[in-house]
Amino acid sequence: MPVKIPDFKLTWNGKSTDDLKGQVAKIIFEDYEHGRADSVEIMFQDISKLWASDWYPVRGDSIKLELGYKNEALADCGKFEIDEIQIDYPPNTLTVRARSAFPSRALSQENTHAYEGTALSAILTLIAGKHSLTAEFSGDDVQFKVLVQKRESDTAFLKRLAEKFGFIFKITDKKMILYDRKTIEKRAEVVTLKAGENHSLSLRETSTGEVKKTKAAYFDWWEEKVIESTETSEYTPVSTDERRLYDKVENAGQSKSVAESARRLSDYKRVVDVIRVRDSQNLLLAGVTIKLKDFKNYDGLYFVEYARHVMTGTAHYETELKVKRVKK
Repeated sequence: MPVKIPDFKLTWNGKSTDDLKGQVAKIIFEDYEHGRADSVEIMFQDISKLWASDWYPVRGDSIKLELGYKNEALADCGKFEIDEIQIDYPPNTLTVRARSAFPSRALSQENTHAYEGTALSAILTLIAGKHSLTAEFSGDDVQFKVLVQKRESDTAFLKRLAEKFGFIFKITDKKMILYDRKTIEKRAEVVTLKAGENHSLSLRETSTGEVKKTKAAYFDWWEEKVIESTETSEYTPVSTDERRLYDKVENAGQSKSVAESARRLSDYKRVVDVIRVRDSQNLLLAGVTIKLKDFKNYDGLYFVEYARHVMTGTAHYETELKVKRVKK
């Protein structure tokens, strides 16, 4: 079997950096699927002291990164904006760190706002537009009569709504994305990892945080009625506990979404932990599903919550995944 040689492509402010390729000592790409911006760290060996001359990076510069192997299609990791520069001596090295969503004051600013007669998709579009981002929404929409954002940043507000109603929230490549968490279970795996292949794993089965039932209950004072919904685990948990949620909801549909979201998160906690892969890893980005085979009790479909890609020059490429099992 031929040896696969790691490869990458780096574009800086829209221009190719092939002339700097031999000076790249290490690339670390961290890819998150929910609630956090992706990041990239690139370390350059400054053998010819380019950084001490006129060529020097600037905070705010844009970077586009692609990772993979020679003679194969490279995976697009997205675009990033430099927010940190570090020089070390000796030896002469320069490290740049960049994020997919630059932490502007507007994104972190706390706001108070009332939304009336709207939907979750419309709120996403409104907030994304305010920050000059594109909105992407998929899943069953959630309708609101009145919804209040009280002393929360826009990202914290959307993340809270996503977790409450069963969505994944992500900011990347100038986009704000919300998609229904339950679609994860319907995705085809991008790769099947078999026991005995070139990877290692540490999987942990736990009953911590696991519940048999989730119940959302809220008393509507105006209508003088209780709005409630109960969801039962699809597995046979050790715990017989029932988790009760008393978040405000407006109707039975919202109540079911809240209970279902909590139930799904509980089920996903059963088998979690870390997989380290050395083959086909440029396909393994946050948000994809993978399948484990020949691991007996641990076989099944897993969702990648976080992927950390480390490429050392063109000599070594390894990916660390944090996963949750979503289906046996």
